[in-house]
Amino acid sequence: MKKLFAGIITLLLFAGSSLSWGATVLQDIQVYFDNIQININDEVVESEDEPFIYDNRVYVPLRTVSEGLKQKVIWDAENKTVVIGEKIESELLEPTDPYKGEAFVYGEIMKIDYDNKLIEIEQHMDDNSREVFEALSPTEDAIIVLKRNEHQFPIHFEDVRVGDIVGIILTVDNEIRGMIVGD
Repeated sequence: MKKLFAGIITLLLFAGSSLSWGATVLQDIQVYFDNIQININDEVVESEDEPFIYDNRVYVPLRTVSEGLKQKVIWDAENKTVVIGEKIESELLEPTDPYKGEAFVYGEIMKIDYDNKLIEIEQHMDDNSREVFEALSPTEDAIIVLKRNEHQFPIHFEDVRVGDIVGIILTVDNEIRGMIVGD
């Protein structure tokens, strides 16, 4: 009789723990959708997944917000972990678009006027280069990236130095849309 009683108790404990485990993993909730917009740095960001309100809190898609803040997002399924980190500035630098009149030039920075945001380069020419004679200035939203080995870091115009080797994406008006600073 004691064995039967112990077996029933064990079975009930096992069943109870299974039921409580399932309740913590899967739960039905009611959420409120209200056409919530995601606005990052004064720009509305479109998302495939609509933000919602649950329990008086607004929930937004983590990938949409993180990438809007120019951060990589990686899902580590094995450890059930979302990893947010490393800036992706350079990945957001669109390639040169010759159909828009853009050109890619590269060379060495010979002179910098920080006050007027102007640089002069000694251009390294190849068959695809457009020759540039005047000083160049960045657009307001120019992306400047420092590349060392496999690492890339966003930098500001003030961080650029004479002697730096650069690859530059120029607009049709010869303004710098993007610059990669390397060795």
